[in-house]
Amino acid sequence: MIADGSPRTPTSGRLTREALVARARAQGALRDGVTETDVAPIAAMIDAVMALPGERPSDLWRRHLAIILDGLRAQPRQTPLPSPGSVG
Repeated sequence: MIADGSPRTPTSGRLTREALVARARAQGALRDGVTETDVAPIAAMIDAVMALPGERPSDLWRRHLAIILDGLRAQPRQTPLPSPGSVG
């Protein structure tokens, strides 16, 4: 379910990611080259860290989220992102 009570669908998820990326880009907060298709895998990575067994998984996901957010943030002199289709 989405916050307004409507069911989550692939289309609603994509539209939400597009809106998030558009808003961040409009504010100058998102580095060049990041698209809505990058957001779902990033969320899945954080989910995977949160699911790790151990005594302090909450600290670990917060650490990884901070690293990821710093990588997404627009900053001067960033390395250009590889194309989404490149491998290795």
